[in-house]
Amino acid sequence: MKIDVIIPVYRPTEKLHKVLYRLCRQTHLPEQIILLHTRDGIKLDVSVCKDRVSVTEIPILEKEFDHGRTREQGIWMSDADIVVMMTQDAVPADPFLLEKLSEVLNEHPDAVAAYARQIPDQNCGLLEKIYESFQLSPKKPD
Repeated sequence: MKIDVIIPVYRPTEKLHKVLYRLCRQTHLPEQIILLHTRDGIKLDVSVCKDRVSVTEIPILEKEFDHGRTREQGIWMSDADIVVMMTQDAVPADPFLLEKLSEVLNEHPDAVAAYARQIPDQNCGLLEKIYESFQLSPKKPD
């Protein structure tokens, strides 16, 4: 199945480079990564994906950046079977993210969505660590 990854980009940090690097080393590579970028005078370095994955940069105005509308714009630019929405700072923890998400969707053909747990960054603040561990506990419900 063809997979595209959509990432809205607003004032990116170096973490975006790490996200792109990890996406381009997945066991199931995306067909393309669509970056909807406000630019903000920053040139994105997408060289980590060279010769591995197509990266499409779509410029958008900062004043038009909106989490919902921006993602929807990315969906309209994709013709993939599966569209994975990510944030610019959600670094894949391993090379199996896209493989596992697509497996779940293939096993459940009536499903329209699947999601993955986000692990807090080691350098994030205490409140974020508490929030993420509470909201996204690895424990299964009884």
